[in-house]
Amino acid sequence: MDIFSTTVRYKLILAFASFSSLAPADLPLSLDELLTHQKQIRLELGLTYANSQYKGLVSGEPVLIQVSPAQFVTVPSQIGESNSFSDTQVFTLGGRYGVNSRTEIYSRLSAISTQNRRIVFNQPQYQQDDYVSDLWVGVNHVFIQEGKNPALLAFAELAAYEATPSESDSAKSLLIGFTTYRVSDPIVFSVTTAYRASAERKLTNGSFYTPNNYLLLNPSIGFAVNADVTLNFGWQWRNMTASKTDDHTNGLRQTITDLTLGAGWGLSKKSTVNFSLKSNLSGNEGAELGMNWVFKL
Repeated sequence: MDIFSTTVRYKLILAFASFSSLAPADLPLSLDELLTHQKQIRLELGLTYANSQYKGLVSGEPVLIQVSPAQFVTVPSQIGESNSFSDTQVFTLGGRYGVNSRTEIYSRLSAISTQNRRIVFNQPQYQQDDYVSDLWVGVNHVFIQEGKNPALLAFAELAAYEATPSESDSAKSLLIGFTTYRVSDPIVFSVTTAYRASAERKLTNGSFYTPNNYLLLNPSIGFAVNADVTLNFGWQWRNMTASKTDDHTNGLRQTITDLTLGAGWGLSKKSTVNFSLKSNLSGNEGAELGMNWVFKL
């Protein structure tokens, strides 16, 4: 295999396995390279912009904005008759550390800035909120390397901190999932599935609140344009339960389908930038734009 083919295969996998880094072109393709090398550190900076419009009766269910292939941050919404427009920016800071050739640990901190413009019962309102949303810690582990069979990677995340209505909580939400892929130069076929479960937590007003749980499925296809640029597209399906306050269910169970597009650009051997677009097809309204920069120390 020549250097270009090796680099293309590697970058394609990164676009779908969500381990964003750039390997030296002279290294052979190895699943080990998808994770942070042992005793090495990677830094990640991300920015996601989402806008949406809602008309009619709003149930008060929170809006979920995607910050990673299987993870979302929660933005509260209000109850009532509403014609509203919202703009939200999510800033993420993350780090990864290679434990060994098959395992890495990581953390991700998210902060939110949201602006809402709405008319509620014929009254115009404007509101802006800025706060730290959550802090997650997690682990990625390789179970099967690609060979005769597709590769299989598993991941698990625990919320060390979550901003919930009226207060914050820790260790009340868990995410687990798998990514499998098959490389066929210059194309990669990938599927990610994940489930997030959230436990009940007590609010400062004495009531009990249970956030949404969701099941996610995300098939994707990527294509290497050249040794530096990768394009990918896919779709994402999400089955999300309604949140609960005490014994009251807030809204309905939702099924949401989105179209996902992305591009990755290798700036250097240590630096990569990825761009993403997600647009709703059914079950929701709005779109999201994302940019993620990764630097290997």
